[in-house]
Amino acid sequence: MIIGIPTIKKVPINIPHPVVQTVPQPYPVTVVIPKPVPYEVEKQIIKTVEKKVPTPVEKIIPIKIEKPVPFHVVKHVPVPVEKPIPIKIPIYKTIVHKGH
Repeated sequence: MIIGIPTIKKVPINIPHPVVQTVPQPYPVTVVIPKPVPYEVEKQIIKTVEKKVPTPVEKIIPIKIEKPVPFHVVKHVPVPVEKPIPIKIPIYKTIVHKGH
């Protein structure tokens, strides 16, 4: 008598998985789709400005433009810190916002 040698057999294994059942709606359902909201940013443009003496001078003028939301914003927020001697030193906490 020969002792059995292990052999590989394919055995089907039934694994239950969730099945989504849709229920028909008798009325329309509103679906909110998030959209990027325009954000106002100052862009600096160099514009030539003429003075009374005819010499053109370049001047930087900030112009507000709209930029879409996914962009990098760094905010400096002052944070109060208790000190034993009252000295007015501004300490800032940097908050970095990143777009999606």
